[in-house]
Amino acid sequence: MTEMSSLSWSQSFRSSEGEPAEYPSQDSHELQHRRFSTESARSYRKLSQQDNTSRKTPGQRRISGASFFANFKKPDMKEQPLQDIKVRFENTYRMEPKAHFPEGKVRSVIKEALDTLVSHNYNPTHSPFVAKLLSSRILENVKQLNVGRYKVVCLVTIGSKKSQDLRVASRCLWDSQFDTFVSVCFESEQFFAVGTVYGVYYE
Repeated sequence: MTEMSSLSWSQSFRSSEGEPAEYPSQDSHELQHRRFSTESARSYRKLSQQDNTSRKTPGQRRISGASFFANFKKPDMKEQPLQDIKVRFENTYRMEPKAHFPEGKVRSVIKEALDTLVSHNYNPTHSPFVAKLLSSRILENVKQLNVGRYKVVCLVTIGSKKSQDLRVASRCLWDSQFDTFVSVCFESEQFFAVGTVYGVYYE
């Protein structure tokens, strides 16, 4: 019994079938553990290298911030055409116009525009459009007179005549010495039209 107990567990024992079955010792366990750790470390290195190579694209290189801003080109500053440049004039401190508002020429312009309503039949749906068209025409013709330092406002009113009374009035805050207005009235059997142009001096 003492000889049997002195035998180590590393020796071979008989199995149930009569074949020897060897049990690994403690040293063999340590060797296997070292082999497993070295193999796992190698496999982990291979996987990390493959991951790094997959992230890198062929022909790609790192660009530093200094080189990026060194190659950066500023946009070309194109010269603005003379038409887009706003012209600024000095203040002349002139309180009076060189020429007064030409009332006679403006009156003839308004009368010429209202005379086109001779062949017009009054219609409440189309008359507002006709009034806007006449006011824009009168305004453009008055601007062609080249009246210096005068702001021009034009109003045209068209209404039907059915035995009613109508009065067109306006109030303005201006300088009576230089500011003025011109009004012309046109009448027919069906309707009437009043065209008024205001000339306000702008210092």
